[in-house]
Amino acid sequence: MTSYQLPKCLIIDARDHILGRLASTVAKHLMMGTKIIVLRCERIVMSGHHIRNKLKMKSFRGHRMNTNPSRGPFHYCQPSRVFY
Repeated sequence: MTSYQLPKCLIIDARDHILGRLASTVAKHLMMGTKIIVLRCERIVMSGHHIRNKLKMKSFRGHRMNTNPSRGPFHYCQPSRVFY
């Protein structure tokens, strides 16, 4: 563990942060036991070419269970749920 005092709750403004790097930072803090609140998820930046990102998201959202699609997996459109 670290030698310094960890904050009990950390509020992060996600505007203009890259999705993967922000997710790794949040994961590190969560593993240390800090509660995280992420604001403005709709302004998170996805790096890479726009068309490629759209195709990747379309492919990801197309995954479903063959026998009963209502059982999941569930993929969300809302930015806060995508980061979740």
